Amino acid sequence: MEKLVGDYLTITIDSKCLTIVRSTYIGAKELKTFRSMPTKEGLQLLLADFLDNEEIAWVEPEEIVALTEAPILRYKENIYWFPDYAIRDEVEEILIGKAVVFSAAPGEEG
Repeated sequence: MEKLVGDYLTITIDSKCLTIVRSTYIGAKELKTFRSMPTKEGLQLLLADFLDNEEIAWVEPEEIVALTEAPILRYKENIYWFPDYAIRDEVEEILIGKAVVFSAAPGEEG
């Protein structure tokens, strides 16, 4: 299992999942900012530490011919997606302190 730590989040990664949890206090002003954004942009901002230094890459579904609107992330050569995207707001889950689990994409499970 690998672990990445950023300003807001801690991410643990293994072959089956990529788990995101809030690792620091987020002030009221920042919470309001995150909550006012569309989910995709809010998640990208929360993940900025990891996206900026290319530890994690944002993958658009069409890049891998995926028929989904779920957020998709790449870590090294593995692809992970958030299968509950239609029923849970991943940004809100992170902001209230819940873990958000991105599952290995079909065919990617170790």
